[in-house]
Parts: sequence; structure tokens; C-alpha cells
Amino acid sequence: MSKLLERLKLIWANLKTKFSDSRYNVAKIGALLLIAALVLTWLGLTWWALGVLIATGFVDLYLVLKKKDTISNWIHDLFPRAIDAIIMVGLLIFTWFVFGPTGFVPVLIGVIIGHILWH
Repeated sequence: MSKLLERLKLIWANLKTKFSDSRYNVAKIGALLLIAALVLTWLGLTWWALGVLIATGFVDLYLVLKKKDTISNWIHDLFPRAIDAIIMVGLLIFTWFVFGPTGFVPVLIGVIIGHILWH
């Protein structure tokens, strides 16, 4: 149990460091835009969500062109892989409850393709 507690303390310390590091401010804005798109999607405001996702893409493109850590780089640095996996499963469950099987399957395919091609 003490090893788990130590590991959680390290994760918490890492989170505090990454959130307070000003080098990631633009990536943080991009992450907030992703959360906004998720909420807009949940509210059924599809076109607004799409607009926010396009803005998020421009933020990420800016980071790439400036050779800075992208939104996904920053998010992946926040947590160990196991917690990343838990977050992804949570998002998949969210997708199932919001869109049902018809919306879930394309998202699941996207997750699988992303896992295979982008890591």
C-alpha cells in the first residue's frame, strides 16, 4: 500500500509541475478547447463543437510550427500510461451513453486506429 501511495504522490507532484509550467500555456488552452468540444457535443451542439475542434487543430498546428510540445504531448506527460488508458475507457463509456452504439463504433474505430498508428 505504501508503494501505491508513493506512486500517487509522484503523479500528483508531476501534475502540479506540468500545470504550473508556463511553457505549456498554449497546450493548456488547446486542452480546454477539447473539453469545451466534449461538452458542446454532449449538449448536442454539433456545429459549435466542430468549430471548437477546428480551433483546437489550429492551436495544435501553431505548436507544431513553433516546435513546441503539442496538446497531446502535454496531456501524455501528465499521467502514466495506465491512467491514460483509464481516461480513454471513460471517454469511450461517455461516447456510448451520449451516442449509443451507432456513435460509439466510429469513435472506437478511431481509438483503435490512433492506438495503432500514432504511438
